[in-house]
Amino acid sequence: MTHTSRNSPVVPGASRRTFLRNVGITGGAGAMSATMGALGIAPAAQAASREPAFRAPSKGDFTLKGRL
Repeated sequence: MTHTSRNSPVVPGASRRTFLRNVGITGGAGAMSATMGALGIAPAAQAASREPAFRAPSKGDFTLKGRL
């Protein structure tokens, strides 16, 4: 059973998988990932957790403890 609305017609024989495959072939993995985020299938790149900012080594990082 296919669902159609007035603004988004369903093309016979087309699926999300086929559409995403064609986007990936045409635009590459980045375009496919962005499209998946826009469709709500995968989290968008902005929603991904980021690593903490770089912290320069402090003086305590270089001391050897337990040695005389």
